[in-house]
Amino acid sequence: MENESEYPIENFLSKTIVVKESSFIEKSNLILPKSYAQYVDKIVLSRGMIFDRIEKLAQLITKDYYNKKVILLVVMKGAVLFGSTLAEKINDILSNDITDSYSMSFNVEYVDIKSYQDDKSTGDVKIKMDEAIQARLKGENVLIVEDIYDSGQSLFWLDKFLRNLSPLSLKSTVLIQKMNEENLKYDYEVDYLGFLLPNSFIIGFGMDYNEQFRHLYHLCVINSEGIEHFRHSK
Repeated sequence: MENESEYPIENFLSKTIVVKESSFIEKSNLILPKSYAQYVDKIVLSRGMIFDRIEKLAQLITKDYYNKKVILLVVMKGAVLFGSTLAEKINDILSNDITDSYSMSFNVEYVDIKSYQDDKSTGDVKIKMDEAIQARLKGENVLIVEDIYDSGQSLFWLDKFLRNLSPLSLKSTVLIQKMNEENLKYDYEVDYLGFLLPNSFIIGFGMDYNEQFRHLYHLCVINSEGIEHFRHSK
């Protein structure tokens, strides 16, 4: 892992939760599915902390989009769990508001991006979106919902692609940004960021390794045994 001190952590302290490697949790301290436990090195974030943080993001989003209609554009497949949880939290806020402090409507659409094989980015970003969905984005407030900002290229190219569709506004919410110096070259700032994490390969909560571990609710670091075991899994 790259030295955490080489990443501009101070720029993120006011907008997100910064997690250091020293705060990773020993896997024996929380429950893991038996089928995956042997392939996990450390637990980075517990399910409870992830859900609480998503609720806070939902609160910020509903406040900023007061009296507006928003399209939540969820990136397949990794951000589906994040997107569904975020939508649920937004609905809870709107349903339980007795002060009329929140007023927002939203629809959910999906886009498919492929750029990873095993634990490496291929460098080839492929964006697939139905033409009917593309047409619906014109003149609308669009919020990209992504699971992870790692090398940076997928979100950077998606942002460029969407701006060519002429949305009214375009922002992003990302559950995880990694301290990967590669993403700094894009000079892209996530609008609603869940956590800033060390540059380890993360699995769980929708994030996979060759389609494995998506339904693991804690965010974890995969170990070398897991990388080798599922290297060619599909």
